[in-house]
Amino acid sequence: MPEGRFSSSKQKQASAWHEAGACIILEINRAKENVKMKTTVKVICVLVFLSGLVWFLQGISILPGSFMTGDPQWAINGGIMMVVSGGVFWFANRK
Repeated sequence: MPEGRFSSSKQKQASAWHEAGACIILEINRAKENVKMKTTVKVICVLVFLSGLVWFLQGISILPGSFMTGDPQWAINGGIMMVVSGGVFWFANRK
């Protein structure tokens, strides 16, 4: 009889270790995916910020050569893009 209990408790312990190992592996995979997603969001934010900067500079007539040059609406649109992308970048950079 004691052997049956001992065997059963070892099986339960092995099962618990297996479940804990599976949980750790899932958490590691989730953390890797999180890092990839944050990196992707940061890259997109930088690109959007640079686009907003170009629009802003064209809107205030510093960067000539397009239909946006000298139009204050494009300066406003670019400013909004820079602020929003900066906020999303900051949010993605949090821990």
